[in-house]
Amino acid sequence: MRLLTRKKLYSSGAAVLSGMLLLGCGGGSTVDTSFPLSNAVRNIDTNSAAHTLNIDGNGQRNGGFYTVTGSATLLEGAGNQYVSFNGRTAWLNRTTMAGTLFENYSGYPINSIVDRYVADDGTPLGVINNDNYCNVNSYAPLPYRIRMGESYTYAVYDCADRLTLRPTGQLTTTFALNSGSSLLLADLARIDTFQSNNYGYPTVVTTHFSLYLTGNPTFISMSIHRNGPGYSEQLNYHL
Repeated sequence: MRLLTRKKLYSSGAAVLSGMLLLGCGGGSTVDTSFPLSNAVRNIDTNSAAHTLNIDGNGQRNGGFYTVTGSATLLEGAGNQYVSFNGRTAWLNRTTMAGTLFENYSGYPINSIVDRYVADDGTPLGVINNDNYCNVNSYAPLPYRIRMGESYTYAVYDCADRLTLRPTGQLTTTFALNSGSSLLLADLARIDTFQSNNYGYPTVVTTHFSLYLTGNPTFISMSIHRNGPGYSEQLNYHL
């Protein structure tokens, strides 16, 4: 199943501006401002870093509104290593988060783990988090380069409850490139959308990375938007 798609997210004027950059004086030279995507994703899977995050947000539950604050420590690449996943050799990229979330001043602990499994050739194999065990259903190899305003669906996973193995829904991972602070620096977003079998509201986790022309991504922020029967919540995690 081929999933590769391109979506124009910006106006034609912005696309023309970001597509090509004119440098120098006199005759000048034209530089392609597309960014390396496949290498950037591989670097995300292999990088290790620690970040202290501030948390803010809001939500509503059964007609009542609440605010969210807090702080957490995010560890990228916590225990990266080769392992076996469903009988295949895979690279394990583990991201952990620990901290405290305050909902209207009542504190709750944060303790999450997300494991992503990728084959040496870049094929996504699976994702495991606190609740779900997800196996890849279909994927499309990422292109070498990506331009401003483009997005690519990378993989679709079938998910089941980690304990009961009861099917819980589907996880879709998409990468999108947006404008950054300059024409030589872009915002690469990894968008993980979990569609639950239990209700029609998705949970969307968007992680933003600064992406340079060299293909070296750096974590910027993350947001979580979830909906369900009688509630909605938006959480923002930033440096």
